[in-house]
Amino acid sequence: MSLRALCPLILSSLAVMAMSCQSTPSPDPRPLRVAVFQDGEQYREFAQDCIDVIEPIPDVTVEIVSGDAVRGGALEGVDVLLFPGGTGGGQCRALGPEGGAIVRDFAEAGGGVVGVCAGGYSLIRGEGEGDVFSNVELVNADLLDGEHWERGIGMVEVAPAAEGAAPFEMLYYNGPLWLPGSDDSLPAYAVLATFVGEMHENNAPEGVMPGTPAIIAAPLGMGRVVLFSPHPEKSPGHEWLLDRAVRWAAQGAVAEGEEVSWESVFGGD
Repeated sequence: MSLRALCPLILSSLAVMAMSCQSTPSPDPRPLRVAVFQDGEQYREFAQDCIDVIEPIPDVTVEIVSGDAVRGGALEGVDVLLFPGGTGGGQCRALGPEGGAIVRDFAEAGGGVVGVCAGGYSLIRGEGEGDVFSNVELVNADLLDGEHWERGIGMVEVAPAAEGAAPFEMLYYNGPLWLPGSDDSLPAYAVLATFVGEMHENNAPEGVMPGTPAIIAAPLGMGRVVLFSPHPEKSPGHEWLLDRAVRWAAQGAVAEGEEVSWESVFGGD
């Protein structure tokens, strides 16, 4: 057969191959695997509220892990570990020093960690040996006015740390108030939003809460951490903040020069 006769056949075959390549869907990316920390049945509603926000998202799978599970290797293959509301002391005790070290290793190796309310107590600096909150130290933050932690429950106005972004309300439930810590082994955190309003029940002094961070984020080794003092999953119309935080935390190492801000974590919404 002559080359002239072969040319139409070759061109026809190439066209079929091109059409085949175009029609073959690319494999779906691996679902984002999120582990929600829950040890025992106490305060399970807080974990369930977070699960109810995250689980319906098509490209996310959710599982519950306990302190025993973490110590037993349950974080292998997990992208993001989420500490929900409940009790920070209870979370730290359930993990123990061994589990806390595993969580820190997980983050430093590239895992994402998100804390909400109690999680925002669990994951900051403790007060040294013998303090249960020293079991898990991921963010260089200290408690402001920890004596009056039971400040109240209610909707509080929060302002994004972004030019032109309008304040909005989130549910505050005795969440932590933070100030920068002094641990040089941990990176400084970025303030993503601040409190505008306040709660000052149970003899908590008035005027302390406004202007303090409501949401913070920080790199840790190859990983990322986001902490909420109020509850995004319980704030109508703003539940999406939890989804965005999880996705940002799952992105691995913060590149040199990469900004950690409201816009980079939550977008320009």
